Amino acid sequence: MEHLVQILMPLQDREGQAFPQAVLDEMRRDLAAHFSGVAVHLRAPAPNVPTAPEAYRRTDMLVFEVMCERLDRCWWHDYRRHLESRFGQQEVVVRAVPVEKL
Repeated sequence: MEHLVQILMPLQDREGQAFPQAVLDEMRRDLAAHFSGVAVHLRAPAPNVPTAPEAYRRTDMLVFEVMCERLDRCWWHDYRRHLESRFGQQEVVVRAVPVEKL
């Protein structure tokens, strides 16, 4: 069964500084080379959604998506750790969803 793997990457570091475009482009190129393609989408919070002020922090994100036939959990674990270190993040969300082609 194939999987859709999504990586949710913030556009800014914890101090609010934007990550250099070159670093995000490198990530896109690396994923495209490893998986023969990658899709990148901008995900922004919906405006005017009521939430507790102390829990809400506007975070625009890029969502990197790749399809893979075999889900190599060890590779993805190592890659997530690499991203956390490279981007100075406490946690980078990497999630996989089983895909049934219709």
